[in-house]
Amino acid sequence: MTVPGSRSWRGLVLTGLTAAAVCAAIDLLVARAVDYPPPMREVEDAVRDYASSDPTTLVIGSSHARSFDSLAALVRRRDPSGERLLAVPLEFGKLASYEWVFKRRLWPLADERLPDGNRRRPSLRRVILVTEWWDSCDTDDGGPSSNLPARAWTFSDFAADARGHGLTVYNQNYVHNRWHELWEPSVIMRDRGLERLVPLLRARVFPVSAERRERGLQLQTEHWQRLVEGGTRCMGAPSQMEALDSMLADFERRGLDVTILLYPRKPGTLTDKAKATTLPDFSAMMGAIAQRRGIRFIDMTSTSPLRDDEFADDFDHVTPSGNQRFAEWALDGSLHWLLENGDSVPTPAGTRS
Repeated sequence: MTVPGSRSWRGLVLTGLTAAAVCAAIDLLVARAVDYPPPMREVEDAVRDYASSDPTTLVIGSSHARSFDSLAALVRRRDPSGERLLAVPLEFGKLASYEWVFKRRLWPLADERLPDGNRRRPSLRRVILVTEWWDSCDTDDGGPSSNLPARAWTFSDFAADARGHGLTVYNQNYVHNRWHELWEPSVIMRDRGLERLVPLLRARVFPVSAERRERGLQLQTEHWQRLVEGGTRCMGAPSQMEALDSMLADFERRGLDVTILLYPRKPGTLTDKAKATTLPDFSAMMGAIAQRRGIRFIDMTSTSPLRDDEFADDFDHVTPSGNQRFAEWALDGSLHWLLENGDSVPTPAGTRS
């Protein structure tokens, strides 16, 4: 005997399963057709690694901090019993955001105690702050950076903010990013909001001519050149510098060896004007802060051996091979003290490597 409606339910379920299978097949074909960037390490990954380890050095920065994963691996190979680096990348940067991550995500782990009262993770002794001029500029609207709810919040942070302010465009960044993470295996879903997939597919079907590609690179280069030149108008925002001062004071109270490191930039994006204004002005600003506090300062903005072709198509991040070369250059030079396995005397502020 057939239960009334059972046939329609079976049909509905079969239709749903078929649709899901078709979507999965399309997603798989798209993933094979294009070289889509894999998911990148985020704050949550670093926090998870910290909880299960005991690093001696924390490296915090924007997405640029991911370069220090290669450097950490090289340190381990050269000196297995030496420094243990853990990079904490916070996409979209901002000094105030770094301070929040330390206070809310990292210090609770650094201060966690065992039943006998000893620290569970007692080895932390160094912090490297990886930054550039852009991190010291406020957001366009002067409000908090959306990277915190998207990249660094826990559910309790979201719930607290929602209780106090209701659902807002700001705190919904948490929900949107968690949703994206659920669909991480899907290239199509992962691309939502990024809009990389269609250009990649178009280039696969209709390859871009060398002339058009060269023109595109020129336009992108000019955009970045204007961006860097304009940095002098926004850098050193009071809210960001106050956060930096508070963060450095916290490091000092904890007795940590601190380094402020200005990250290398793509040579082709740095014009003579930028080299005469934005870059030296920011370097002088950060160098003066480092000198006042007696901490190490290293400016790699335009002195690294990285070439234009060792930066990714976004003009901002370094390729895997570039990261490897950067790591070797840094450890052979201004970061050699990471291999000394002991206390080091701070480099005088203003040093360029």
